[in-house]
Amino acid sequence: METWQIELLKIGGTALIAFFGGLGSYWLYLRKRKIENAPDREKLQEAEELTTLLIQHRKHNISPIELWEFKEKMLSRNSKDELEWRRKEEILEAEEEFFAKVWYGRHKLLESMVESGKEKVAAEIWQKALKAAKRIEEKYGKEQLGSWDDFEWGMLSGKLSTLRWVSGEKWDMLDT
Repeated sequence: METWQIELLKIGGTALIAFFGGLGSYWLYLRKRKIENAPDREKLQEAEELTTLLIQHRKHNISPIELWEFKEKMLSRNSKDELEWRRKEEILEAEEEFFAKVWYGRHKLLESMVESGKEKVAAEIWQKALKAAKRIEEKYGKEQLGSWDDFEWGMLSGKLSTLRWVSGEKWDMLDT
């Protein structure tokens, strides 16, 4: 075999190896892409359940309209199943409670500022505020009036705002 023939075989062999190596890499790339874009397991399970359901319906000659009517009958609420609306008195009572709790929390903040000397309040007004705080403590109990974290403050404020909105106020009316 001549030298040029040996060189040609080397080049050809290298070319074949590169070709099949590249083809293998491309195949792995496509496989990986197919796996990454595959629907998740829950969707596949849901599709399987729907397929089983469809096969059962066809087997028993149930039309899509019959299935729809059955579904509506079984899953829709009728008037006796509807949730009862809250009574106006119940809404106003809840609004009063959350008003008191928000006011009390703000009062306690002011109280700490007054005690530290950062704020001053007229003596007559301060005595009335202390009496009001005492009434709230007696009504709801100190354990229900604790110091709240940001999340709990947000919940209290959101509840008060919502109850006021239902009662006819504008959203975010949080005056106490």
